[in-house]
Amino acid sequence: EAVIAGTVELVGTDPARIVSAVARLLDDPAHYARFAQRLNPYGDGKASGRIVDTLCARGTSTFAA
Repeated sequence: EAVIAGTVELVGTDPARIVSAVARLLDDPAHYARFAQRLNPYGDGKASGRIVDTLCARGTSTFAA
Protein backbone atom coordinates (compact mmCIF):
# COMPACT_ATOMS: atom_id res chain seq x y z
CA GLU A 1 0.00 0.00 0.00
CA ALA A 2 2.68 2.48 0.95
CA VAL A 3 4.75 1.67 -2.14
CA ILE A 4 1.71 2.20 -4.36
CA ALA A 5 0.89 5.44 -2.51
CA GLY A 6 4.47 6.63 -3.02
CA THR A 7 5.23 7.17 0.66
CA VAL A 8 8.00 4.56 0.84
CA GLU A 9 10.66 3.12 -1.44
CA LEU A 10 11.80 -0.50 -1.44
CA VAL A 11 15.58 -0.61 -1.45
CA GLY A 12 16.21 -4.21 -0.41
CA THR A 13 18.46 -5.56 2.31
CA ASP A 14 21.89 -4.62 0.97
CA PRO A 15 23.48 -2.32 3.57
CA ALA A 16 25.11 -0.14 0.92
CA ARG A 17 21.77 0.43 -0.84
CA ILE A 18 20.08 1.24 2.46
CA VAL A 19 22.76 3.78 3.37
CA SER A 20 22.56 5.29 -0.10
CA ALA A 21 18.77 5.61 0.04
CA VAL A 22 18.84 7.20 3.50
CA ALA A 23 21.62 9.58 2.48
CA ARG A 24 19.61 10.68 -0.54
CA LEU A 25 16.56 11.38 1.63
CA LEU A 26 18.67 13.41 4.05
CA ASP A 27 20.72 15.26 1.43
CA ASP A 28 18.15 15.90 -1.31
CA PRO A 29 15.20 18.02 -0.11
CA ALA A 30 13.33 17.56 -3.40
CA HIS A 31 13.61 13.77 -3.16
CA TYR A 32 12.44 13.84 0.47
CA ALA A 33 9.52 16.12 -0.46
CA ARG A 34 8.26 13.61 -3.04
CA PHE A 35 7.67 11.14 -0.21
CA ALA A 36 6.65 13.58 2.52
CA GLN A 37 4.00 15.35 0.46
CA ARG A 38 2.11 12.18 -0.47
CA LEU A 39 -1.06 11.15 1.33
CA ASN A 40 -0.28 8.51 3.95
CA PRO A 41 -2.42 5.42 3.24
CA TYR A 42 -2.45 4.61 6.98
CA GLY A 43 -3.95 7.90 8.15
CA ASP A 44 -2.43 10.68 10.20
CA GLY A 45 -1.39 8.67 13.27
CA LYS A 46 -3.96 10.30 15.53
CA ALA A 47 -6.63 7.58 15.58
CA SER A 48 -5.96 6.44 19.15
CA GLY A 49 -6.41 9.96 20.49
CA ARG A 50 -9.68 10.34 18.63
CA ILE A 51 -10.90 7.00 20.01
CA VAL A 52 -10.01 8.02 23.58
CA ASP A 53 -11.75 11.38 23.13
CA THR A 54 -14.89 9.66 21.83
CA LEU A 55 -14.95 7.11 24.64
CA CYS A 56 -14.42 9.78 27.30
CA ALA A 57 -17.13 11.99 25.83
CA ARG A 58 -19.68 9.17 26.02
CA GLY A 59 -19.03 8.38 29.66
CA THR A 60 -18.55 4.98 31.21
CA SER A 61 -22.25 4.12 31.53
CA THR A 62 -22.43 3.67 27.76
CA PHE A 63 -20.09 0.70 28.03
CA ALA A 64 -21.40 -0.88 31.26
CA ALA A 65 -23.32 -4.14 31.00
